[in-house]
Amino acid sequence: MTSTIPFHTGGWVVPVLGGVEVVLGLWIAAGIGMRWALPVLFGHLLATFGVLVVVPDRAFQDGNPALLTMEGEFVIKNLVLLAAVLVVTTRTARPHR
Repeated sequence: MTSTIPFHTGGWVVPVLGGVEVVLGLWIAAGIGMRWALPVLFGHLLATFGVLVVVPDRAFQDGNPALLTMEGEFVIKNLVLLAAVLVVTTRTARPHR
């Protein structure tokens, strides 16, 4: 994954990104401070989806969108994360009957 980043990152970038994703997931699941969580999530997902535009050969094997690489699987996982965020942030409180 570090090969998709245009600057030298060392070995710290993947653990940091993983930590950010865990914190974001817990933050959104808690539903507290969504005004600040959503811009952070937007920036993270924008950078993640940038792989598809900037270096698509890193996301797909032989240019085939049906054959994902590890980076491609990471992007798809973030699509699932985005869907979950949309469900959590757009749900309305319904009274229990």
